[in-house]
Amino acid sequence: MIARFVWTCFKEILGWDRIPTGLDDLFENWVYFGCVDYSLKLFCFTIVAWVLWPTRNKSRIEHGFPKSPIAIVHKTDSLLQSWKILLRRPDQKKAEDFRGRTADWMKTFVTARSRPDESDWC
Repeated sequence: MIARFVWTCFKEILGWDRIPTGLDDLFENWVYFGCVDYSLKLFCFTIVAWVLWPTRNKSRIEHGFPKSPIAIVHKTDSLLQSWKILLRRPDQKKAEDFRGRTADWMKTFVTARSRPDESDWC
C-alpha cells in the first residue's frame, strides 16, 4: 500500500501516464537499457527502492508504520539530495531539477491536505 502511494506520487511529479505494475514493466518501459537518462532513472529507482525496503521491514518486523505516507517521499528526497554527488555533473543538475519538482509537489500536497474539505462541515 505504501509502495503504491509512493509510485503514484512520482507518477504525478514526473507526469507519467501510469505507474509501473512490477519490475518487468519498470525495466521494459521506464528504465530500459539505453533509454534517455538511463543512469539518472536507475539511480532514482534505487533511491526509492532503498527507502521502501526498510519501511516495509519496519512495518512487518517491528509493526511500526509511518505517521504519514508522505514521509516516505520526504525520505526519498533527502537521500536523493545526499547521494546525488555520485552522479555525473549533468545528471546532478537533472537530479536537482527533479528534487525541485518533488518539493513543489509536496508543498501542494500538504497544503491541499491541510485545507478543510466541504465534506468536513455539518
